[in-house]
Amino acid sequence: MKANYIRISEEDAALVIKEYDANNDDNLDFEEFTRLALPSTNLALKEIAINRSNDDYRKKEPLSQKLISELLDLLESELKFQKVR
Repeated sequence: MKANYIRISEEDAALVIKEYDANNDDNLDFEEFTRLALPSTNLALKEIAINRSNDDYRKKEPLSQKLISELLDLLESELKFQKVR
């Protein structure tokens, strides 16, 4: 499941998107994505991440396997949470 991608149904993906899609356009813009991906309990860390310059990351380099794995864990956890609500 975590080789490189996570396979979920469109309905499951829609559950996660709907939870964070503030403007109801069926997409997550950057601000909406940050609500999903950044910590809500550590406001200082969240503020640092949001205000980080776009030059602080390398756009041409692929995401590291560790980061991909952590994002997949986050999405899997969020999906499980959405299904039991």
